[in-house]
Amino acid sequence: MLKESLNNRNGFSLVELLIAITVLAFVIVSVLMMTTVFINRNAFANDLTKALELAEEGIEITRRVSYTALPGERNDLQDFVDLTENFTINDRPLYAGYTREFRVDFGIDISTITVTVFWQKGGVMSSPVVLSTRRVFE
Repeated sequence: MLKESLNNRNGFSLVELLIAITVLAFVIVSVLMMTTVFINRNAFANDLTKALELAEEGIEITRRVSYTALPGERNDLQDFVDLTENFTINDRPLYAGYTREFRVDFGIDISTITVTVFWQKGGVMSSPVVLSTRRVFE
């Protein structure tokens, strides 16, 4: 009986082995592709979060400015924002590659302040993150 079980040569055929290897290869490739997609999406979410932080900070900068504290005309607010911009992004390596732009539209009694942030990664420009607020003249 022992001799019969040792002589039994019923193993996997070559076709079965090739099918098993093919299925295993598809599973491994699929997992690697999903991992790559997750890493890219995570990096994009990180970039988007940084852009939103910069846009929110830009809105806060303009909220701290008092129109009465600025000499001259209302255009001085834009000059102040331009000066402030040089000290907020350019000196921080965490935000390298990001650009923040301010736009102040003055109305009769209210101004609209728009902060736009975009970034460049791998030579490709991102879609902008735009935040706006309105401010009543003091």
